[in-house]
Amino acid sequence: MCPFGAGDPQAAFDALIDTLEAKPLKIAPAKGAAPGGELDGAMALEATRALAGDQNTWPLLTSALLAAQDGNGAPLYTLWSSVTVSPFPVPTAMFEAHTAVRCADWQTPVGIAAHKAAAAKAVSEAKRIGTRAAYSALNCARWPAPNKDRVTEPLTGAGTPPSLVVAGRLDPVTPHHWAENMTRTLDSAVLLTRDGVGHGSYGTNSCVDSAVDAALIHGTHPADGTVCETDAPATTRPLVPANR
Repeated sequence: MCPFGAGDPQAAFDALIDTLEAKPLKIAPAKGAAPGGELDGAMALEATRALAGDQNTWPLLTSALLAAQDGNGAPLYTLWSSVTVSPFPVPTAMFEAHTAVRCADWQTPVGIAAHKAAAAKAVSEAKRIGTRAAYSALNCARWPAPNKDRVTEPLTGAGTPPSLVVAGRLDPVTPHHWAENMTRTLDSAVLLTRDGVGHGSYGTNSCVDSAVDAALIHGTHPADGTVCETDAPATTRPLVPANR
């Protein structure tokens, strides 16, 4: 059971976000560290969104949520300052390269009305997190370098050796059904599934590592539909007792 929320973490989280939006927590500046500020609901939601996608960060996130619930927003504020607009907490995601690739690959509407409609749909389908992603593609609406030769037809990989498609079962960035569709679209491919939470499988799971290495070095693949179990069970147990 998640220590946050006393048995109902969803309700506790929604209440915390509402509380922080109504009255942000003041963060005092730390000696020799970043200046202080305040933690509002949007910042708490962003930090949680980024860290919830990696089970290795769950204990840290749990401790920060418990602290914020008790009026200490510093831990969650620190986590928020460490994550970015990327669906996963990597510092390079804020750089121009991330936006350039995204805007070149996506077919983004130019009109603001289309973005407003997409935002309304996002919020209706994901009431808790939809607001965060509602206008995430807006910066591509006026992207000045269109990709004139963007591939729009299905990529079948015709004539290439068999492909190994690797996907996480609970990936908050690239859903598993995307990998299933990709495997069906490719002329020759097998699907390897990693059980567990998080984005990215190679380097995080020994079973996946062995399969990918074998594919790259020897050209051998596991049977289609093979599942790699999680190396370590996920836990939300805080790393240190919260200040309760």
